[in-house]
Amino acid sequence: MTLGQTLFCSISPVQGAIAYAWYVSTTSGSETLQVITTINSLAVAAPLSTGTQSQSVITADNSANPSYAYDGLLTTALKPGSNAYVNVMPTGTAGAGTPLTASGRGSVVEIDTMFQKMWDNFQVSPTVLYVNSQELKNITAKVLSNASGPLLRYDSPADGSDGEYQLTASGVVQLYYNPFALNGGLRIPIRIHPKVPPGTVVGWAENLPIQYQSNEVPNVAEIKTRQDYYQIDWPIVTRQRQVGVYAEEVLAVYAPFAMGVITNVANG
Repeated sequence: MTLGQTLFCSISPVQGAIAYAWYVSTTSGSETLQVITTINSLAVAAPLSTGTQSQSVITADNSANPSYAYDGLLTTALKPGSNAYVNVMPTGTAGAGTPLTASGRGSVVEIDTMFQKMWDNFQVSPTVLYVNSQELKNITAKVLSNASGPLLRYDSPADGSDGEYQLTASGVVQLYYNPFALNGGLRIPIRIHPKVPPGTVVGWAENLPIQYQSNEVPNVAEIKTRQDYYQIDWPIVTRQRQVGVYAEEVLAVYAPFAMGVITNVANG
């Protein structure tokens, strides 16, 4: 890459991938890690980094660790054949990607589409949206726009006792209305989740509709526990005390179709 030029890279989106590691070099076979992105493209305008991880040290798939952890809700939803709603955003411009789209009426096109598809296909409605801080900020920016109309409300005491005006700056979208639900729609909370990566929006129905419920399928998902958290104080054989905390459990997902995922979302 010559000074003043930009290297644009992109690959086909991979369902289940929430980030992409980019290894680049001026010579084939000596690529090193340059950056990790949460979209499937990259634009490199600065000189290549040196002293980073070489691609030759990646000799196995370390994306899962079945010996110590089970798959979570997001992994289950993204697996092919799960029947969960999955929208992988288009590549768009390399390095920029495709962000969420404002509907112009106070909502987000991609979230509206997810709600409608989940209802049309399985008559389920998410009851919560889990997002990263990046997506919470972006959803707020899409909803609170000039096109959505003035949404600032100012309250003043009727007796005029307060001579000054008081306003609270900033804010975020706290609830999202889903019209595609029984009994006139549903107000869904938008919550930041510490494990949801940037570029991903997760919706899931916490309650399974009555038509799907049975004695063997009571919930969308539940934890089956052989033994809950317990502690073992191991015998003292050295001056160092050893203590172990364990849990023996697994996540059972009965209705993956009650989950929806929008991924490969660009920041903006």
